[in-house]
Amino acid sequence: MEPSAETIPAPAPSYWLTRFVFLRMLGLVYTVAFLIVVHQWEPLLGSRGLLPAQASLNQLGAVRGRDFLTFLSLPTVFWLDASDTAFRIGGYVGLALSLSVLAGFANVPILAGLWFLYMSYVHAGRKFYGYG
Repeated sequence: MEPSAETIPAPAPSYWLTRFVFLRMLGLVYTVAFLIVVHQWEPLLGSRGLLPAQASLNQLGAVRGRDFLTFLSLPTVFWLDASDTAFRIGGYVGLALSLSVLAGFANVPILAGLWFLYMSYVHAGRKFYGYG
């Protein structure tokens, strides 16, 4: 007995095109965001910038302490090192990761790392990055 066309189940949709476009556009957004960080961090929030991030993080650490609860209230990787070099390296690492997502190498650890790294800049950048 030959199966009829009615009994053969239709293949499940794969949504490959949606994933392809969404991840590339997310990579593009992160690329632009980290390009902005690389080019604008030093004049805005560098050690000689308009609102130095290192000074504000040090002041906040002196008032609240540098413990786990402070990290939970203001999660940023720059609690470890708030130097201009650390901010510059973080910007270039974020740019490299976002270019890898743009090229199609997106996976959960890379996307989670991009999110946490950019949120680190948002929390350390206060007024300048809080609206991005």
